[in-house]
Amino acid sequence: GEGVTLVFGRLGVRRAGSVGLVTFGAGRPRVLPPRGSKPAIVALRRTLAEGVARDGEHDPGALADALARVGRLARAPGLVVVVSDFREQRGWERPLGSLRVRHAVLAVEVADPREGELPALGHLALVDPETGARLQVNTSSRRLRERFAELERERRAAVAGELKRLRIKHVTLSTSEDWLVALGRRLRVS
Repeated sequence: GEGVTLVFGRLGVRRAGSVGLVTFGAGRPRVLPPRGSKPAIVALRRTLAEGVARDGEHDPGALADALARVGRLARAPGLVVVVSDFREQRGWERPLGSLRVRHAVLAVEVADPREGELPALGHLALVDPETGARLQVNTSSRRLRERFAELERERRAAVAGELKRLRIKHVTLSTSEDWLVALGRRLRVS
């Protein structure tokens, strides 16, 4: 996601525009006010270098809050690029739809194929980092692995369907591919 953010930041600056950033997921949201030229890219790199949320740092409303903040801050029409995996985030639909009223919006979904499959490792004890609940599963079960993959396909289809309903341009990138080439190809096609 950091690379995608830098690409769009550079494109914005190259077109004599300004670039701002609202982060979510790692501690308190950070806001970089719009800047142009080299200071924008330096600030963008510095903020992205501070990292993303670690496992267990999960706020299901973080994306919705960040989008609402962008809506309050971005008064002049422009391009809003949302870079997220959209996993376990709730309530983002309304603020994203509101942004589309005034801005061109692009949703870049970054997907890790490893999150969509459950490897056959035998018996596992899983702990929910949010609740501490412990669950024993047998990952050798083909039926369990197939159901897990089916649920992930349904989740991704639901995100794509909601973005389509909102008329938000949607690009999915995979961590297993050359994302820069894929991004260029997908933006050119649509």
